[in-house]
Amino acid sequence: MKKLIALLTALLMLLCTIPALGESAPREESAELTYEELEIYLTAQAKAALAAKGVAVQSDERGTWAVWDGGALQIADEELTDSTAVVGAAILPGQEDPRGLYLGSPLQDVLDAYPNDNPGLYGTRYDAALYIRGEKPEATVGYILRDGQRITQVCHTVEHWSPEGVVECSIVYDLDQGTVTAISIVDMQRIVEETEALETLSDVAAMQENREYGAYPQSKDGSALAPFQREDLSFSGIDFLDLTAESAIAAFGAPNVDEWTEDSTGEWIRLMQWDGVSVQLLYTADKTFLRPDSLIFTNADFEGPRGVRPGDYLDTVINRFYREDYAVLSAGEVMLYGDGNSQSYGRLSYSADSAALVYSLPLEGEAAVVWYMTFSDGELQEARLLMR
Repeated sequence: MKKLIALLTALLMLLCTIPALGESAPREESAELTYEELEIYLTAQAKAALAAKGVAVQSDERGTWAVWDGGALQIADEELTDSTAVVGAAILPGQEDPRGLYLGSPLQDVLDAYPNDNPGLYGTRYDAALYIRGEKPEATVGYILRDGQRITQVCHTVEHWSPEGVVECSIVYDLDQGTVTAISIVDMQRIVEETEALETLSDVAAMQENREYGAYPQSKDGSALAPFQREDLSFSGIDFLDLTAESAIAAFGAPNVDEWTEDSTGEWIRLMQWDGVSVQLLYTADKTFLRPDSLIFTNADFEGPRGVRPGDYLDTVINRFYREDYAVLSAGEVMLYGDGNSQSYGRLSYSADSAALVYSLPLEGEAAVVWYMTFSDGELQEARLLMR
């Protein structure tokens, strides 16, 4: 319940609080990450830690840490002194990283803070390259890791040639549902062979060649996006309007359930079910196929229109579709666009612990496809495409 209320509040108010900027290296706007930038940031953090009271040194499986109210530094020694080598950092709540990002920053801010030669985030379902900059004596790459539309990590890695060898260090942003949950600076003294450094660059270059999967745009400015449209009916290898028993089996395999029911008009309804997916098809009295009736899914591996899938947060779904200025129809109901009477509209209904998001797309004649999603505690539970 608390999660849903928080999401609705953020959605309707579209406000965020940004902490004060921290100290970082001079740089151009959205320039590539450099070893010097990380060094300057960590040096400033070490000075702040030495000046602070109550620094605690503790160890875990990742190494030794100097922790105080202002941050957490990974150190190479058993205590923090003026000569201690700082090899990494973890950004704490209320603290900023070298680019002014913080826990809770939205994904787009992370992408905007660095170069991005791939704004469509084309790659595979699991990763995509952002950029490659420079060459020996210093090169930087940026890439993302993801699970479909959910970006789980953004990483910027610096290959810095030094007299001791190549230092391969990174700043890593972990994300959940479009929000930064952890920021880490790692491996400031990790020396690798030159062949390994070049292999890292080669791996990201190979990512750049993949363009089989892209990201659907998201924006808090709903007027910049398209309404629910015909192109959204093609997803996960299926076009809903062309859905047949044969295409469903081709996509999902043999069904667990395949039942026929005669309705009151003499026509037949065929229900086919797989784990977390249900398809209903309409047939004539002699069982000649007419059209799809519905596609329902609760399986989180299944991507619906614009990559939406069960488990997605309400605000991330709404931010993939067009909307006008909110029109509050009544307590707990908001018209996102349209008037709700014609067939083209978007509407949100919600209560304390649940919500329903509906988009309607008119077809030729009087038919329409309705995209109906139900949320509990702010997360998508079930999605339905219905022919009406």
